[in-house]
Amino acid sequence: MIKLSNFTLKLIPGRVLMLFLGVLLMGCESTPSATQSTMPNNFAYNSTSWQQVIPEACQTFFDGCNKCQRAPGAMAAACTRVACMEYSEPKCLDPTSQPSASTQAITYICDDNYQFVVSIGEYHIGDQTISLAADQVIFSDYQLYIATPLQRTSSGSGTRYHNDVIDLRMKGKQALVSGPEGMQHQNCIEQ
Repeated sequence: MIKLSNFTLKLIPGRVLMLFLGVLLMGCESTPSATQSTMPNNFAYNSTSWQQVIPEACQTFFDGCNKCQRAPGAMAAACTRVACMEYSEPKCLDPTSQPSASTQAITYICDDNYQFVVSIGEYHIGDQTISLAADQVIFSDYQLYIATPLQRTSSGSGTRYHNDVIDLRMKGKQALVSGPEGMQHQNCIEQ
């Protein structure tokens, strides 16, 4: 005999015992903890999921695959055209508070797919914010995962920032980056 809590079970042939334990265990359904997702296992985002997830006031968002923009309250959006096999969770990309005109983080993508960000006015890393001088920017290299300060210097036209390693020239929505050992990225376009 086996005693389980308030149940006493007589040993019976294997198959009947297994059937009984299976039925007993099926009744022991667990409820998800606060940290477990209650989303069904087979749930998948798709190209229209953003319409249910993104608030109407959001103008710039990630639809789970592409970056999109729309007029306030509009149901249609203009999106980049990356093909995705699977969509992830859509997210609003609008800043929670509008930064001042002198505070920007500008992303550039060059012809050779080199990508970098220029932070003007403030640089954000984690939960910290660093205020920058009017003649200073932070250059963030997405390939090397580094961020380095650059100082503004005189330029014939456009704006030029540099340090001992990097030279950044910006004019309108275009930029040119030069670095060590002749590294150069041309036709970098503001995104």
